[in-house]
Amino acid sequence: MKNISIKQTLLYGITTPYKHLGFFIGTFALFFAFFVLGILAFLGINWPTIALVLSKLSGSCEFMTQGTMLNSVEFNKCIADIFSTNFTLHITLFLVGLLVFTFIAIYTALGWHNALLHIYDYKKGSFRALFVHPRLIITGFVAWFLFIIMVTLGMVALIVPGIMAIITFYMFVYAIVDKNAGIIESLRMSARITHGARWRIFLLIIIAILCTGLPLTLIKIGISYLYGVSFVIAQIAYQLIYVYLQLAVWAASVYVYRTLNTQTYAPVK
Repeated sequence: MKNISIKQTLLYGITTPYKHLGFFIGTFALFFAFFVLGILAFLGINWPTIALVLSKLSGSCEFMTQGTMLNSVEFNKCIADIFSTNFTLHITLFLVGLLVFTFIAIYTALGWHNALLHIYDYKKGSFRALFVHPRLIITGFVAWFLFIIMVTLGMVALIVPGIMAIITFYMFVYAIVDKNAGIIESLRMSARITHGARWRIFLLIIIAILCTGLPLTLIKIGISYLYGVSFVIAQIAYQLIYVYLQLAVWAASVYVYRTLNTQTYAPVK
């Protein structure tokens, strides 16, 4: 049976964002740039489709520019007319644009997990750690796809198997960036690492939900009674607290991974 200190996990999670606040602010700015890049890439790839839609809005889709109620028959006719020619081209451009955006999102996620591991190992943030090797994108993409399938099937079954699938395999991302694990290997490593500690992890998840959800709910209720400038200030404070608590959860997740990973592959005495 593996051991995880709930106290130490929560303490590490809460204190880490404060200790590396400057790094996290810079990281968010960088991630926003990645997000904008992804949107621009998607729009750029789909520009022929966007131009076609805009050119026909005043024709086949005239009802959409007049503020009239959407009619399903008219809407279907509008869409059919717009894509009556080169439908294959437009759907291909959409899928390619979506794939590019997804790859950028996955690359960002892999870099984020790698940076969190770097903070744990070296007690300092590293912007270089945010940039992992591009070849990990395919591994992360396929592994993420398999993870989502397993969780979805578990949720459809009886919900509980879905929750257990999340707990069992969610550390595959750390295995990819930390151990350079392959697609199936990363999922297997996550299963081995979490084995013997899954109920403890489940308890930590419940505590994390209570520690983040309850304060945020109370703050949200308090905000609802404010007006004017106070309301705006309260909303900003709420968002900052929300981001801080989410960072605390991510940091706690890294602590759990490192603790369990050490216990899993510790040399036999």
